[in-house]
Amino acid sequence: MSFGKKTGRSAFFAVNGTEVVRLNESPVNQSELACIGRSVAIRSGGIFLCNADLFVSHSGAILCRLYGLFDEAGISPRAEGVIRQCASVLQSWTYKQLDDIAALYTYETEGQAALVIDILVRGGKVNYSDKNKLNASLDKTLSSGSFVIEASGAAYAGRAVRDFSRNFCYFRGIDPDEMAEFILELETCNGVVAVVQGSRLGILYAPPGTRPPITLFYFQVSGVRADLCVNPDRTHHDLEQAGFSPLSANDLLDFLLQFADREQTRVPDGGGVVETLYMLPEPLFERAQDLKEQIAQFSRSL
Repeated sequence: MSFGKKTGRSAFFAVNGTEVVRLNESPVNQSELACIGRSVAIRSGGIFLCNADLFVSHSGAILCRLYGLFDEAGISPRAEGVIRQCASVLQSWTYKQLDDIAALYTYETEGQAALVIDILVRGGKVNYSDKNKLNASLDKTLSSGSFVIEASGAAYAGRAVRDFSRNFCYFRGIDPDEMAEFILELETCNGVVAVVQGSRLGILYAPPGTRPPITLFYFQVSGVRADLCVNPDRTHHDLEQAGFSPLSANDLLDFLLQFADREQTRVPDGGGVVETLYMLPEPLFERAQDLKEQIAQFSRSL
C-alpha cells in the first residue's frame, strides 16, 4: 500500500490558524508514505465536507489528499475553505480515528482489518515495539496541525461518486439507488462523465479531442443542504473556453428549466437571467432517457 500514482497537477498546503499556506514542495518524503484510506468521507458534526485519501509515515507524518481542488488558475477561495475545514476536522482527531479508517480500508480491500501499525510493519517501516511511539507521533501531528494537505487536480471516480451520492440523498431524503442508476445511465452517453470536485458532483460533457469539459449541471452538498443546480453562466463560459457558441446550450437549458424548484430559485426583480437554477432531483431522475436525448442533441450541435 504505497503512496501510489495519480494523474493531474497538484499543490501542497499547510494551515496556519485561519490561513492556508501554499508550500513550494511537499515536506513529506512520499516514498515513506503508506496509504491507510481512500475516499474517506470527512465530516464535521455529521455534515459532509469532502472525500480524501490518507497517508502516514513511520515517523508520524500525515498527508491528506483532496481531489478536484486545483487547476490551471490555482486554488480558489472555495477550495481554500474546504482545505481549512478539513484541517480543522483532522486537528480534532487522534490516532484512534486513523486506526478506524485503516481497519475499514484494509477490510474492504483485503478482507481482513488492519491497524496503522500493522500496515507499516508489513511494509518494513516499523516494528510492533514502536506502536506507542508511533501513536504518540500521530497524535502530535494531528493536534498541532503539522500534517500536509495535497490539493490535486485529478478527480475522484467510482467509489467517491457513490459516497457523494449517499451523502446527497441522505440530506434530500431520497433513495441513493435512484441517483446511482441515474448517473450510470447518463454516463452511457458518449462524452458524459460524473466528477466529484470537493463538495460538488458535476455532470460534464467532454468534447472529442483535447478541448476542456463543459459543465452541464451539478449536485452540491453544503452543510445540511443538498441541491441539484444549473449555472447557465458557467455552462456558457465553458462553451466559450472550448471554442463553441454559448447558444449551443439553449435547448438543453430550456429542457432543464421544467424541473426548476420554484421555491428555491431566485428570479431577479424585473426579470432577467437566473444565476443559479435549483432543480427537483426525483422528477429529473424519472426523465433520464429524455435527458440523454437532449444531451445527444447538444453534442451534435457543437
